[in-house]
Amino acid sequence: MNLKPDRRLWPSLLWLTAAAISLLACQILSPSGTNGAARGTATPAANHTATGGGHKATATPGARQAFTVGAGGPSFLAPAGARASKVTLDESQLPFLILFPELRNAPAPDWLTLGTRVTYKVASATIAQAPGQQGTSGSGYVQYDLVALDSGLAVATSQLFLDSGSSVVPSLVFPVLGLPGIGEFWLNPQAVVKAEDVATAELSVTRMDQDFGGDTYHVVRFEYTHANAQYGWVFDSATGLLLFYSAAIGTDTDPNRQLSQVTFVARRQLSLPWQGGSLPSWVARTSRLHYSGTYGTTVSGASSVELSAAATVQLQDHFNRWNSYRLSNSIQGQPDASSEQLSGGDEAFGGLWLAPEALAALQDGQTLDTDPVTGAVITVTRDQNTVTLTETGQLFQTSLSYDATDGRLTALVEQQQVGVATVVSRLQLDSSN
Repeated sequence: MNLKPDRRLWPSLLWLTAAAISLLACQILSPSGTNGAARGTATPAANHTATGGGHKATATPGARQAFTVGAGGPSFLAPAGARASKVTLDESQLPFLILFPELRNAPAPDWLTLGTRVTYKVASATIAQAPGQQGTSGSGYVQYDLVALDSGLAVATSQLFLDSGSSVVPSLVFPVLGLPGIGEFWLNPQAVVKAEDVATAELSVTRMDQDFGGDTYHVVRFEYTHANAQYGWVFDSATGLLLFYSAAIGTDTDPNRQLSQVTFVARRQLSLPWQGGSLPSWVARTSRLHYSGTYGTTVSGASSVELSAAATVQLQDHFNRWNSYRLSNSIQGQPDASSEQLSGGDEAFGGLWLAPEALAALQDGQTLDTDPVTGAVITVTRDQNTVTLTETGQLFQTSLSYDATDGRLTALVEQQQVGVATVVSRLQLDSSN
């Protein structure tokens, strides 16, 4: 869920693929320990804090232009005022905005509407090229959900699922902000009508027909080479959807090379029984939520380990259909991780709150969604006091319970199978002000 913390506050596509390497390596090295176990989407007290990185390279695609590619960059939240942070868009994570400045005021592509989900296959590897270096690799899926269009911003969440071999397991969740006309996985297609005009010695632009997911697209490919790094982006010229991204960093003389690929898998519209969900009224009046509970690991044939856990949510800026917040976790009273996150009114699963429209539309016993890529199924149970959403996959199950009156998250239970270990996290809301 969006309570998922991580130290990186604005991941790029490159960083997501690097994260797959780091997380997979941590699972292999420590499958049953409390620090090494995979920590899933909805566990604020048990989040993975892998330090795998990306690469930030500055380049000059034109005589008067410079833009940044790769990972890194500041948070999309800039401190302002005692209660909250004000949301500001980090344009350094949108390099095509410099190439096509008209996208700043462009409308969203026709297909980018509330509830849009786009799924990519991600794969990454570090290739050792020097004595003492060790190579790693990882793969999985990243799913982007558009959860709000509000106040001139396109608001989305990105969820990383790691490929465990037999199935996938949910991992990191990140906030994603863009403009309606340009974001991390789209741009208004009108911008690429004359894409060749931005080509330079380092930035090539080509058009071709290419197959993705069994369909043929007429694409525009941008390939940028600078120093020891090469990046590629492939967009569907008709829709502006990102179909492919690649990065190759390092040469034959470097200690290691990093290779990453992001490939389009599927795009669909979530069939939510509500749309245009609005912010619950209590969010604007609340500054803090605190959760407490346990984080436990059980290994077959060995004793269980259960630790105390807690999570603090500091609510920050809020809008008509979404809000931002800072999440801080602790285990056994020791700080574990903190991050910036967001919740939106059209979020199928993982939000800090449910919109009033969702509370009215959700029915006991209904199946809210079945994802054809990850196999995750979201079901609904409700009684007079509580609405619970449960996401179930082959190796995991997460239940999020919300107050049936005001929609605030009151409890979560997450269970995940990691090799021979079963990790269970339980948290309950114990105070708010």
